[in-house]
Amino acid sequence: MGSTTANTDTMQPFDPFSQSFTLLAADGTPFNVSMSDVNDYVSYGGRILVNYSSQIGASAILLVVLLLLTKREKRRSPIFILNSISLALNTIRSILQCLYFTGPFYGFYAYFASDYTRVPKAQYGVSIAGVVLTFLLLVCIEISLILQMRVVCVTSPKLQRFWITMTSAVVALLALGFRLALL
Repeated sequence: MGSTTANTDTMQPFDPFSQSFTLLAADGTPFNVSMSDVNDYVSYGGRILVNYSSQIGASAILLVVLLLLTKREKRRSPIFILNSISLALNTIRSILQCLYFTGPFYGFYAYFASDYTRVPKAQYGVSIAGVVLTFLLLVCIEISLILQMRVVCVTSPKLQRFWITMTSAVVALLALGFRLALL
């Protein structure tokens, strides 16, 4: 009896929140997943879905407000058209991102085992469309910002307006280039 008491005194207390469990990959190879990994996985999915869901609502409402409150003669302006397209693209892109994070790509086993063999081809299309729409959204936003900058600088001298436009275009192209590199 004395030996079991001494043995339990030297043991570390068990923390169920720091344990890990073993899963098997498709080839039977075991790998461990910790509880903190699972918590991070669930937390990230929840946070990202809240983010995209709020973008859906905000973009859709802003698009409706933009369409209802803009005078007819202003609706043909390039800035109005680009801003409307940007809001529509962001709404669709956010819906596609929500579909990604609630679909088989973000499934527990697929994520931790990096095994996407059971992901349907249609889900690849959703994922690719989300990435492409993000790039197109950035293109629309950058062009709209350049046009808005030109409106603000309409009273500036012609040479100054030219260089401001060129500088803005270079910055926009750099941003687009970095985004394109991420594709």
